Amino acid sequence: SRPPKHPEVLDKVGCLSPSQLEVYVKQFKSPDRGGFTYTYGERLRAYSCPKCGSTFDQVKFVVEKLSRFPVTNQAVVVLYNPLRDSESTRHNDPPCWNWAQFRIRSGELHVTAVFRSHDYVKALYPNLYALASIAEEVYPSGRRKLTLLSSSAHIYEADYEAVERHVGPFRLLYRV
Repeated sequence: SRPPKHPEVLDKVGCLSPSQLEVYVKQFKSPDRGGFTYTYGERLRAYSCPKCGSTFDQVKFVVEKLSRFPVTNQAVVVLYNPLRDSESTRHNDPPCWNWAQFRIRSGELHVTAVFRSHDYVKALYPNLYALASIAEEVYPSGRRKLTLLSSSAHIYEADYEAVERHVGPFRLLYRV
């Protein structure tokens, strides 16, 4: 599927182009880390299970869970791995997206995704599109709704000028 209308302003502030977005979604859905410390795709499709000595496809689990129990609250994926990510000094890059819940209510798939941190200039649109793609895979024949919660939504200082130039002035709440 193609991305929804790609607002021109996204290109101007440094967001991914439609073709880059397609590459991002493929990576988002692939279990292969491709040289990165981790990827969302690896955490979704090959979540490490040290006790069982294998990996776990969380998206497959969600699809199977919802097909057996459509009104469950237990169709959840978790990307944060405390065994790997609590030692943030090792790679200082724990996943920004921590978990998501998939629920079917009144014939619609409701996806709630929680991010601990979110770059609203360069990551919001790609993450929304990739999450919508996962939702389509989980529930291909029905209506889907996505709710995104970002505990620390931010615009990096390097992006301020581009954002103001194309969106207009905004009030800086605080610097980190």
